[in-house]
Amino acid sequence: MKATVYKEMSQTAEGRKELHTIMLEDVKAKMDALVESAPVANREAAAKMMDTAYDKISALGNGQLFNFFADDAVSERDFISYVSDILKGKF
Repeated sequence: MKATVYKEMSQTAEGRKELHTIMLEDVKAKMDALVESAPVANREAAAKMMDTAYDKISALGNGQLFNFFADDAVSERDFISYVSDILKGKF
């Protein structure tokens, strides 16, 4: 998601609610892609780890959700690092 879209949608309560849903869908798609790219032997464990992380991510507010997981500017490497951080309880 681009920062301009985030800022525009954040201006109303309805927009913020919709924004949260859209960002979670984006995060889930990124996680699914990472699981699919994992070696076959590790996919089940990766899927469980991502499910656990997703549960924690879905409880974040829009600001943290955007800044750490849904912003288009967040690289795949940083995304993985942030997922690791949330699993370790650093959020």
